[in-house]
Amino acid sequence: MLKLERFAIEDIPRLISWVPSQPEMIQWTGHFFQWPLQENEMAEHYRTTLGSNPRCFAFRARRLRDEQIVGHIELDLIDYKNYYASLARVLVMPPERSKGIGSAMVDLVVRLAFTRLPLQTLGLNVVSFNLAAIACYRRIGFLPAGNSTTSYMIGEKQWMVNQMVLQKRDWMARRNRGLET
Repeated sequence: MLKLERFAIEDIPRLISWVPSQPEMIQWTGHFFQWPLQENEMAEHYRTTLGSNPRCFAFRARRLRDEQIVGHIELDLIDYKNYYASLARVLVMPPERSKGIGSAMVDLVVRLAFTRLPLQTLGLNVVSFNLAAIACYRRIGFLPAGNSTTSYMIGEKQWMVNQMVLQKRDWMARRNRGLET
């Protein structure tokens, strides 16, 4: 069981320690941050989470049984006029991966987005080879956004990035049918 807490500036060093390489950073953030990760760049991003209508909510995930912080997740690019946000920068502490923490974090953020914020649509980007993440997002109800893909060049390799979307009405219908995670 997890609870989400607002990400704090003192969480930055821990988060950086979870991303040991440039390919892992790109898988986590695309080209949002520069490699190597720097505390000052992340602190600048953290400032976008402050205020009464921030464009980003960043969370750390705390496991209740031992109070350990085991994950990070953001709701970014919040558009209060068009009721849209992007699920972004989902990361689980390396030794805790493949234990359902990612799914639990996504579920909590989706619940928050659709029950406490005036959002109607959530989108996300995921690299096409991250099958565990894609399965996690599908379990929550995210669907591919048509043929919408982009790509990143990582050295000589091209990484395809798929876009997925979840509508509040579809999420509510899944909940009403007992399909929520």
